[in-house]
Amino acid sequence: MRGGWLALLLDRPGTGAQLLAKQFAHASPRGRNTLFYSTTEPTADLPEVFRGFGWDPAGIHFTELDRVYFARMHRRELETAQARERGLSLAELAPVDHPIDTPTPGGLSQKLLSDLAQLDGPFRLVLDSSDFLFEVLDPLEGSTLVRQIRNRALELGGEALVLLNPEVVDRRHRSLLEGIADVVIRLEKPEQLATTNRRLLLEKLRNHPERCGVFTVEPSPGGFREVESVTPPPANR
Repeated sequence: MRGGWLALLLDRPGTGAQLLAKQFAHASPRGRNTLFYSTTEPTADLPEVFRGFGWDPAGIHFTELDRVYFARMHRRELETAQARERGLSLAELAPVDHPIDTPTPGGLSQKLLSDLAQLDGPFRLVLDSSDFLFEVLDPLEGSTLVRQIRNRALELGGEALVLLNPEVVDRRHRSLLEGIADVVIRLEKPEQLATTNRRLLLEKLRNHPERCGVFTVEPSPGGFREVESVTPPPANR
């Protein structure tokens, strides 16, 4: 697709969607701003994961969204538990002249929007799981955040991939996200245990429904690759 766009990848456990998301980030054109937001893996481990597939992680900016949120949340909870256990001193009861660093769910969206605001040209963005956002944000706020990512992609010619477990979000908000997205992709794992192939279903391609279809892909040491489908000959009559 030309110009900016946002793709929604429906991520069910065991399908390999997380690998496909990393491959998408790796395929970013050289020199383009590439942002990878993780809520499932420590960012310290991600460069090594990329290298394991022969992908150079240099140039990819990794951010661990859940760690940013929970680090503040856990610190506040520990401080509260400690205060309840031993009480507060006079010094701690004194007013402070600096803002209290209170963890807020909105801080996650502010982080993403702040990063997007600093971009001034085409970019590639991956949000490896939007499930976490819908756990800590109001569902409407989560949908609005996805819409804002898409709007920025359209404005700057960016390419964004957002993963979503369809079993986590209710049907109404899933439909809303599918309506926002320019592309909707689904990976399916076959029931046959003898194959590692996956079915990649391109369910939506804005303005080009004739290009939608089903493709066979397989995981390899270098990521997913398309498998040439062979049509069996007709049975003899």
